[in-house]
This record gives sequence, structure tokens and C-alpha cells, in this order.
Amino acid sequence: MLTLTDTPPQPTRSAVSASPKGVVALTALAVAAPFDLGIPADGWTSLHLRPLLMAMLAASAWIIVRNHRRVVQRFGRLEIAVVVWIAVGWISAALSGSPTLGAAAAIRLTAFGLLTVAARHAIDDRRDAVVVLKGLAAGLVAASIVGLIVRFAGREVLVTQHFVGSIGGLQSFTRLTRPWSNPNVAAMALGATVPALLLLRRSRLIVGAAVAIPALVMTYSRGALLAVLAAGLTIVVVRRTRADVGRAGIAIALMLVVAVASPGWMSRWDAWEPGQSSTAVIDAPPSLRLDRTGLDARVTLVNSGSRVWRAGGSQRIELAASWVGEGQDWSWGEHRWALPQDLPPGASVEMRVALDPVIPVGTFDVRWHLVQHEGDEFRREFGRATASRGIVVESAVAAADVEPVHLPAGRLLARPAIWEHALREFVGSPLVGVGPGELAVAAADDLDGGEIPGRHAHSLPLEALATTGLLGAGALFMILGGAVRRAARGARRDDSLVALVTLAGLVAVMVHGLVDWPLIYSSAAIPVALLAGVAWAVPTLVHRPAPSASRR
Repeated sequence: MLTLTDTPPQPTRSAVSASPKGVVALTALAVAAPFDLGIPADGWTSLHLRPLLMAMLAASAWIIVRNHRRVVQRFGRLEIAVVVWIAVGWISAALSGSPTLGAAAAIRLTAFGLLTVAARHAIDDRRDAVVVLKGLAAGLVAASIVGLIVRFAGREVLVTQHFVGSIGGLQSFTRLTRPWSNPNVAAMALGATVPALLLLRRSRLIVGAAVAIPALVMTYSRGALLAVLAAGLTIVVVRRTRADVGRAGIAIALMLVVAVASPGWMSRWDAWEPGQSSTAVIDAPPSLRLDRTGLDARVTLVNSGSRVWRAGGSQRIELAASWVGEGQDWSWGEHRWALPQDLPPGASVEMRVALDPVIPVGTFDVRWHLVQHEGDEFRREFGRATASRGIVVESAVAAADVEPVHLPAGRLLARPAIWEHALREFVGSPLVGVGPGELAVAAADDLDGGEIPGRHAHSLPLEALATTGLLGAGALFMILGGAVRRAARGARRDDSLVALVTLAGLVAVMVHGLVDWPLIYSSAAIPVALLAGVAWAVPTLVHRPAPSASRR
């Protein structure tokens, strides 16, 4: 008979012990979390099954299978919530307008749920929890060092070009990205794992903070700063010791010093609207006439930013032109041209670009903008697209030979507008949502061709509600809310750092989650899942603590 239980009041070692190999697998995953390797986006990768996500799924499934008797014995609220979370995600994906896109996102949501359960049941005592959390700290420090090297080098270094995403090259300030996929993911992962540094020995703690805090500040993420401040306040309020207040004060002072010394922060605070940090000036012909033979157009580019635009390599900058039908929200095609030479800050170049008749007869708007060759998801907010309107095309191509695609060339919406669209989609489909990862597709119908809704809602609660409805969001809130409650109880009753570090990390996740979605990439989802799993395990951990590293 299967008995549903919550956590027992007295922590004792379970009759079915966890496999020690599970802790090793979790620790390896924690260390590797920031290093999300990319592979060519073709074939089986159309579902974005990147190596880190596959490792996350494989490790979770392996741990759960090895500890299946333990999972059955302790089956409770977490496991029920995860089952509902996974089921609703896949049902919503199947019912969505784009099942393939929904399935790709549902796989990531499944991996998060499975890893949370795996972490809870693989950890028997505090020593296990400390090992896993130290793994997060080790990965954080290593990734921060890599990120700072790439940040100050201004380009990819050695193997870093093989990670998912790319470093931005079209903003007035360079945000720390590597080895994470983009600055927001880096900021979320850093904020969630910085508290784990408290488990390191004092000397390692100092070194770790010296690289992790500058790395976090140089993501130029406003949400990350607020999240880390909330985590620090949590530690001070729960512990209320002079030493904790001192550590928090030193960390805040270091953050402020780095922020003041980083000129990008002034630009970042001024750039509340997407595109305000654009560094490109594009001077293109206001009108054109394209006949059967095509034509050459002259376009002038000005680099008004602070970084060199590279003409070659994986991070090269390209000029692009999207052909958008009048009054339409989709594109009939896009031309791209490489820069003729590297373009340093303040320099300009005149390009002669060949426009070929590969679009149907008609009248179009041509939107000129800059793109980064590989991996820059936010590429279309840069360049302040210049429009050449009323372009008459006398092409030999018939309309039936060309398929239009949704290829907006305008600006990303600001977060409040994205939140409004997310809320509207939730109201329209309140039970199971519009499908995981499909907010942009659903919201695109309400936008004109010059606006881009973004890939997600930039909000944990709104993304969950809009894409998985009340059923999915309720399950996610139970997973994370239950984790916070158990960690808070453990932190108040216990002098162990395990519960306190876990609580602080989860608080950072929840605060940053108000303005971003942490489960879109494995690099951020892994730390969140491990913190949640450890938190759910806190009440059942055997009292065999490892010595508190920060007190040695």
C-alpha cells in the first residue's frame, strides 16, 4: 500500500538508505552547471537537447531509479507536485499551436522537476548536502573566472566559443556572459549560488567572493543585485550575528565599488527601454525600386559604441535587411552582408550591398539592422532599425514560390508590456496555458511587425501562469514554496549552514524571478533544482554534520 507522507518530525536515517553514487552525480552536475556547451542547431537538436540538458535528464533518471524504493517510501507533496508539473507541461504542449516548440520547452521543465526529486532522495545527511552545495560554489568560482577573462578580453577565449549563446557586441556596455548563454542567465545562476560560498573555508571564501561578486555585478543585471541583497538580508535576519552582518556589509561594499568602477552601470540604469543602449547608426536609402536584375544600394554604418565590430570570426557583426510587407507582421526574407573591415568605436563605413530579386512582386518596407552572427538572441533590439518604406519590387519571383516567415525586425518589448501580454494569454487559457515556451508565438498575434514579445514573460509567476495555467503554476509554486518553508524552518531551528545557505539561495531565486524566468536554460535550472531538492530534504537530514567550514 502506498502511503502519502510529508516530512517526519524527527530526522532519522531512512530504512532505505540513499545510494552514495547519487551525491557524486549531483555534485558533478552542480560543478558543470554553468558550462552549457552548444552544438550545431540542426537534426536532433531542433528540440534544443544540448549536452547539459541531456546530462541533467540522465543523472536525474538514474538517481531516481537507483533510489526507487526510497522514493516510494517517502512519496509525498513534492513528488505529487512534480508529477502534476510534468504532466501539465506535456498536455499543454500537445494542445498548443506549436507542439514541437512546446515539447522542447516541456523537456526542460521535466528535467527541472526530476532533478528536484532526485536531489531530495539522494541526500541522506548534512555531509551529503554540504558536498552538493560546495559543488555549486566550485562551479560558480570556476565559471566566474572564465567569465571575467572573456569579459576583459572582449572576445571569446579558447573553447568558450563552443558554449551556448554568445557575448554581446552591439551594446554600449559589455555584459559578462560566458560561460553562461546570456547575461540574464549568468545573473540568475550567480545570484542563486553565491550564498553557497559560505560553506567554503575562510581562505577559499575570500577568493570565491573576490571573483564571484565582480562577475555578478558585471552582468549589469538590476534584478541580480536586488536578489543578492535580499539573500544577504535573509542571512542577517535569520542568524543575527555580528559576523554575518560584517560579511554582508563587506559583500555589499564590494558590489558597490565594482559597480561604480564599471562605466556600463550608468548606461544600464539609463537604458530602461530595450534598444536605448543601441550603438549603431544606419543611414540607408529612404526608397528603392528593385527590378528583375536587382540593384546595389549604399548604406552607411557608424559605430557609436565602445567596442570594435569584428568583420570575421564567430562573433562578427553583419548588416541585415528584412523585407516586410506593408501592414504585415511577418517577413518575406532577409539579406545579410558581412562588414568589409573591423569597425572601431567612432568609425564609419559605407557599404555597397547587392539586393537580389528573391521576393514576390509588391510594395515592401525594408528594415535595416545589425545582427551578431551567432547565438545573440536579443539581436533585433540593436541597431535602431532604419526603415526604407514603400519599396516597389518588380521581381520575377511569383508569390507562390516564396513562403513568408515570422521574422520581426523591430524592438523587444519592455517588461511591463510583456507582462501585460502574459496576463492576457493566461486569462485566455487559464487551466493549462498556451504551452511551455510558446508565449512569444501566442502574443505575436496581438503585435505589429515592429514589436517582439520576447521568448518568455520575464517573470516566474507570469510565465508559469501563461504557459502552464493554474494547474502547472500551482504545482511549481508548491515545489518552490514548500522548499522555502522547509529551509526557513531548518535555518531557524538549526545552527547548520545547510538550511541557511539553501534558504538564501531560494530567496534570491524568488526575488529575481519577479523579473525573469530561471528555467529557460539548464545553467540556471540546475542550481534552482538542487537548492529546492536540498531544501525539501532538510527536515529529514541525519544529524551528522560536517564541521562548519566558515568557522575553521
